[in-house]
Amino acid sequence: MTEVPADVYEIPGLQTLGLGQLNLNELPRNVMNPAASLIAIFLDGTNISYFWPWMDDSVTMETWGILIAPLTPYCSDLEAIKTGLTYAFSAPPSPDYARMRMDPSKANLPSINYVDSCDPYSRAHIHGSSMPRSLPIEEAAVEYGFSRLDYLGFTP
Repeated sequence: MTEVPADVYEIPGLQTLGLGQLNLNELPRNVMNPAASLIAIFLDGTNISYFWPWMDDSVTMETWGILIAPLTPYCSDLEAIKTGLTYAFSAPPSPDYARMRMDPSKANLPSINYVDSCDPYSRAHIHGSSMPRSLPIEEAAVEYGFSRLDYLGFTP
């Protein structure tokens, strides 16, 4: 499978979408209403190196979970950016790409780290499911009464 139709991401009640190890080079560009119930998208081992704007919803929406994308060009780039080996993603910059996910600035990295997991070995407990990613901020948000958007410093 080399592409997944946009309507798959819009299935009401969809919680987990496993697309790992597929021969995907990109996600569909025209997803209009991503499922608000989506907890995680697994893209491990795909050829994804950039994201379209609808993927920023997982950064800004309270209900969305995380992106698990180890062993992808995107995560290779992200790790190189974090360690200072490079300062940009390998995909040529485009104003059409996701504004937050494709911003390699140091100020943006906490937001990306919060929703993107590039580590195939970490484990987490999200909404009662075991998934690769640790999100202690979720517990703090509940305990101290602030939201994901507060943590990210995002104002819609």
